[in-house]
Formats: sequence, structure tokens, C-alpha cells
Amino acid sequence: MGYGKNAKTFRDNGMLETGIEISKTPFGNDLTIYHGSITEMPFDNKLYDGIFFTD
Repeated sequence: MGYGKNAKTFRDNGMLETGIEISKTPFGNDLTIYHGSITEMPFDNKLYDGIFFTD
């Protein structure tokens, strides 16, 4: 389960972010979070500058 520790660090450093979380952990309203498995996300046509993954 994620608690947004890394998301907060990225946000505090001025990064725009989109999160993927399998759990329904609340992160607040200032972060876009997709809930579910990364293998089922609709990102085929999106371009990102970087991807950060933790397990």
C-alpha cells in the first residue's frame, strides 16, 4: 500500500505527476491517481518525461 511519500517529494520539487496505486489509499485532491494494476492502465498514447516505480 502506498502512502504518497515519493509523490510528496516530487510535488515539493515542482514536478507534475500522475500516480498509479493498486490500493485505495487517499492522497488528497491535488494529485491524479489511477487505481488498479499498472498493466491495465490507459497510457498507450501519453508521453511522460520520466517514470518512477517502487514495489
